[in-house]
Amino acid sequence: MSRTALIAAGLVLLLAAPAAADWLEDLDAWTPPPQPAPAVDWTTGVVRASASAGADPRRVLNRAHARSQALRTARTLAHEKLAETVDGIQVDAVTTLRDERLASSRVETRVQARIRGARVVREDCESLEDGSLSCEVELALLLGSEDGLVSALREPQPDWELGWDDDEDEPEADEPARPASPPPSTTAPEPPAPARAESIEPPAHEASAAVEPPAEAAVATPPETAPAATASRPASSIVERPRRGERRSGLIVDARGLGFEPALFPRLLTTGGEVVFSFDTVRRKHAVRKGLVEYARDWDAARNFKRVGRRPLVVRALAAEGEAATDLILSDDAAPLISATVGQRRLGRRCRVVILLDEDTP
Repeated sequence: MSRTALIAAGLVLLLAAPAAADWLEDLDAWTPPPQPAPAVDWTTGVVRASASAGADPRRVLNRAHARSQALRTARTLAHEKLAETVDGIQVDAVTTLRDERLASSRVETRVQARIRGARVVREDCESLEDGSLSCEVELALLLGSEDGLVSALREPQPDWELGWDDDEDEPEADEPARPASPPPSTTAPEPPAPARAESIEPPAHEASAAVEPPAEAAVATPPETAPAATASRPASSIVERPRRGERRSGLIVDARGLGFEPALFPRLLTTGGEVVFSFDTVRRKHAVRKGLVEYARDWDAARNFKRVGRRPLVVRALAAEGEAATDLILSDDAAPLISATVGQRRLGRRCRVVILLDEDTP
């Protein structure tokens, strides 16, 4: 190479160096457009994921072609994000949805079908300054529904496994249960009246018989005061104690301040290990169709859920346990109260449970 050519090449490099340096600085300072993070909204029972993509104007025939290419790429990216989010959903205290997919090929196939069939919520396209086209796609997938994730994980079992008849599937009315309590209260005073009249006639013999009712009353009062009097026992989960014979339409569990993590199939346990409520104690076709429980972040939203009815029973969880903190612990005295006021079959037939979450919970 001649001396002149070498000098010319050197001059070109010297002139191009500042431009290359500026280009590198711009490249370092450039950040990709923010992508909305996928999220699971437990209060609405929806998994959302969105992604945006563009089309190179040099590789498309016209604007319609560019739009279709950008939308196709954005949908693919959104489905990938949705799959990643679904894998991280907690099923119970020890299992994630990814574990369920790896353990069963049937579950894997069903979950993939749910992801591919996710509902397209929004599709937006806009032209950029350089003439290219950018499109954004948002997908939504339900958790508890006939075409949601719960139905992909569990199949409804026959009702006879739980000992329930078909006629028990009729919707329950909350109002008839309340008038059922006054009749016992109105008829209850009638038997005591004649008993007192008889006790007045023979004072000597009835005095000894009159000692027995106070003994029963004394036995009825200690169970209510014993948990508060014994310091070694944990605090009670009972927020309000209903009147004797009063029925409640559902159950609200206050899990705030415990580090509780929402899951598809949480459990309610007592401190003694008794299972009060879980997926194995409910009618699965309702759990699959509506979800095992519903979540709320405030009291108004919790009480307005239709599944808990007009007069729900409110209890406070003592702790959240399990590897993923999805099991709520109730006091031992809460289990018989729930069984007496709400009823195990009512909980099991209609999954009438709402869990109150912290405000910062997704």
